Amino acid sequence: MNSENPIFIFDPIIPQKEWPTIRKISIKFKDILILKWISFNNTNIYRRHYLKVTYKNQQVKHISISLSTKNDLKQHVKIFNQHLKTK
Repeated sequence: MNSENPIFIFDPIIPQKEWPTIRKISIKFKDILILKWISFNNTNIYRRHYLKVTYKNQQVKHISISLSTKNDLKQHVKIFNQHLKTK
């Protein structure tokens, strides 16, 4: 595994054997309204992040990720999608 290449940061989340069947990925979030109403001090406990994986056959898969993982992956999504287009 080449650790200098940023696309390999997705390997623990999405196995490489699935990469040829993926059309694109994106990072999405969903707010849980009940937690949003009772949140204190502007905390962000009500927001759940997930990785949306769209396959070439139009199937969609949602993978739950943490906030720290989201911050790590966010800057590499565009590079990963470009890598998918070249394959």
